Amino acid sequence: MRNKKGYMVLEALITIVIFGMLVVAIFPSLNFLVVRSRRTKENSQASILLQEGMEATYNVLTQSPDPDLSGFADGQYNLAQSPASWVLNGPIFPTLPEVIDIYYRTITIEKVCRNDASGGQEPCSGDNEDPNSKKVTTVITWTENSSDKDIKAEMVVVKF
Repeated sequence: MRNKKGYMVLEALITIVIFGMLVVAIFPSLNFLVVRSRRTKENSQASILLQEGMEATYNVLTQSPDPDLSGFADGQYNLAQSPASWVLNGPIFPTLPEVIDIYYRTITIEKVCRNDASGGQEPCSGDNEDPNSKKVTTVITWTENSSDKDIKAEMVVVKF
């Protein structure tokens, strides 16, 4: 009878050691998966905010009652949602991006200048500005593990 009790204690100790080894082996993998899941979630949310900013800015610019886009000055803007639609507030100071949870959204509108011969974009020299076009750049920034992350998208909006 004593031998059976000794075997039971020995079996329990072996089981605990094996279980402990499995936990030690699996824990780093689980930690990696949790960190990767959080990063993926943050990247997805940033992408959604980027797309929202681009689409809302496009809608505001193209649905403007102005015959062209010359009413939108160069500078940074914030998006605001009115009861019926989006609104661009700005241009604002570059140090005041729109804050959404852990993200900062900056929307920059710039003039577009065209080459008369090819119609392609070129640096502005004064009289070659296209009043029907604006370059829109949206940047989403956030901090992840003490390092700054950002994503950026650009588009040229043309109003006919």
